[in-house]
Amino acid sequence: MTNRRTGARSAGSSPRARARPKLFSGQLGKITEERAVETLRRFGPGEDGERAYRAAFPGASAEELYELVQTDWLFRMPTLRLAEAQAAGGGRAHLYALAWQSPGSGGVMRACHGLDGPLLFGTYDAHLGPAAIGPEHTAEARELTAQIRTAWTSFVTSGDPGAGRPTTPGGA
Repeated sequence: MTNRRTGARSAGSSPRARARPKLFSGQLGKITEERAVETLRRFGPGEDGERAYRAAFPGASAEELYELVQTDWLFRMPTLRLAEAQAAGGGRAHLYALAWQSPGSGGVMRACHGLDGPLLFGTYDAHLGPAAIGPEHTAEARELTAQIRTAWTSFVTSGDPGAGRPTTPGGA
């Protein structure tokens, strides 16, 4: 992006800079137990948030707990609250969770926010695709793309994302 007043370009404005996502703001591999505890206490549910997360994820590392609580705080819980409000108001709400552990970049991105974009549109070689999916894993990604497109197409045509598909235990 170019500043109209000064003509200066931001660091992320070149095509090369945009092609290299800055993963985890430089935090990958740097989350200590102390940092995880602080984050669990700040963003976990209630007074016992840290204990609740440790009980729910007994084998999770400090870094995994840090990621889990922030993901819940920023994405999962606001989404659930919005869906509950929609249902309480008499509307319908459908949710999905993409849990595929993306193999690109050595698997460090896991089921990251925004992964559904390249999977839905088949843009494995653009935007987040190369970093999250990687070129050597496109066969698996294409299979998942077909499943996601089926669900989204079903939703658009029938209002039910699972129409005609068997459900898994728990209704997922």
